Amino acid sequence: MWFVRAVNLEPRPEGHVTGTSFCAHRDEIEAVYGKDVLQRAVGRLEHAQRHHVMDALPVSLVPISTQQALYEALAAETGARAEQLHVEIVRRSTERVVRTIWRVLLRFTSDEALVSRAPILFRKSFCQGKLVAEKIAPGRARLRVSEWPGMPAFSLRGLRVGIETILTLAGRQDARVRCEATADGATLEANWNP
Repeated sequence: MWFVRAVNLEPRPEGHVTGTSFCAHRDEIEAVYGKDVLQRAVGRLEHAQRHHVMDALPVSLVPISTQQALYEALAAETGARAEQLHVEIVRRSTERVVRTIWRVLLRFTSDEALVSRAPILFRKSFCQGKLVAEKIAPGRARLRVSEWPGMPAFSLRGLRVGIETILTLAGRQDARVRCEATADGATLEANWNP
C-alpha cells in the first residue's frame, strides 16, 4: 500500500529586517564608504530593491533579500567580499546604537540582565522569529531562534556579530558566539571571560 504525504509547496513569506536596523546599516555604509559609493551600489540593484534601500524609514520593513543584495552590490563597488562588509557594518552600526541609546544600560549590567535583554534586541532587528536566551554558566549563554524555518545564513551572521559586539561593549572579554542553523531557526552559544 502506498501512502502519499502532502507537501506544502507554497513559498514561505520572505523575512524582513526592521527599518531601524536597516537604516543604521545604510547610514554606516554611507559614513564609511561615502554617498557616491552607496549610490553606485544602489544603482546595481533591481528597481524595487532600489526603492526599498533609498526610501527606508525607521518604521519600514525591508526584505532581507534586499539587504543582502545591497551588500553584494557594495562588494562589487569596493572589491571587498560581501560577508566581510556585512560583518564590518554590523559591528559599526551596533556600536553606534549601543553607544548612543543603551550606553548606560550596558555599562553596569550583570550577565543575567544582559542575557535577558537579548530577545528585546532581536525584535528590534528582525520581524520574524522568536529568540529565547538563558545564562547556563558564568561566561556562557545559550540562545535559540525559533519560528523562523529557513533563517538565512546572512541573518544568522548578523545576529552572531551583533551579539559579540554587544557583549564586548558591555565589558565582556573575548566574547565569541558559535551558531548553527536548525529546522526551526538557529541555536547560538555565547562565551566570554567572566
